[in-house]
Amino acid sequence: MRPTSIVFLLVVVSGEIAAAQTPRGLIPSPAPSIERAEELHYRMRPRDAMDTLEAAAERHPSHRGALVAAAREALNIGILSSEEDESERWYRLSEGYARRALEADPASLDARYWLAAALGRRALVESPRSRVRMAEEIRTLADHVLAADSAHAGAHHVIGMWHAEIRGLRSVTRFFAEHLLGADEFDHASWAAAIEHLERAVQLEPEMLLFRIDLARVFAERDRREEARTQLREVLDRPTIHPIDPRIKQEAQELLKDLQ
Repeated sequence: MRPTSIVFLLVVVSGEIAAAQTPRGLIPSPAPSIERAEELHYRMRPRDAMDTLEAAAERHPSHRGALVAAAREALNIGILSSEEDESERWYRLSEGYARRALEADPASLDARYWLAAALGRRALVESPRSRVRMAEEIRTLADHVLAADSAHAGAHHVIGMWHAEIRGLRSVTRFFAEHLLGADEFDHASWAAAIEHLERAVQLEPEMLLFRIDLARVFAERDRREEARTQLREVLDRPTIHPIDPRIKQEAQELLKDLQ
């Protein structure tokens, strides 16, 4: 399964140094901590997973795998947080870990993707103008990932949401976006592209409920109500795998009622 905006996957550490020599001796590899955090994630204990990863990242401040894993889990917790200020704090933390991971390994697609995902989530709780300012970096990061891996579900999701957010801006902010991003870049955004990328994300990772509910929201926005209902029913019928899934199912149920 490929990495996604909320999936907590085992970070592959083969080929990396198993232990680092310091004046005090050997520091154990972070691999067991990453594996333990993954286990906690699937046991619906994201906070405990984050504690484990923060400790690993503190011991290994330049270890790409530990930093990427911490970025992922912080993003999960931000999505689950009920208060906007708390969500923003977690999104910023996720962004920070992802930037450190990218600095440690500039070639890492994982680091680049999770940075795009963190910025995309953070943009949702920022002012419209801040969203526009962040849009260029989000698009550049996700485009880079897709150029290297065209079947990266998470990057398709990020790009799909980028198109949807740009097209959904209000008129005043749309004027600002056009002048900040440039007319060509702004005109490139379309609802058709949003749906195309979100459908591709769902096709690549059908069990990822976040992708389905975002596709349903775009369908609803475009008054394609039956297609939206189909995706929402899929969300409700599919198994709960990740800590965020119960929240997504609840939101799907509420949206489905609105579309009846």
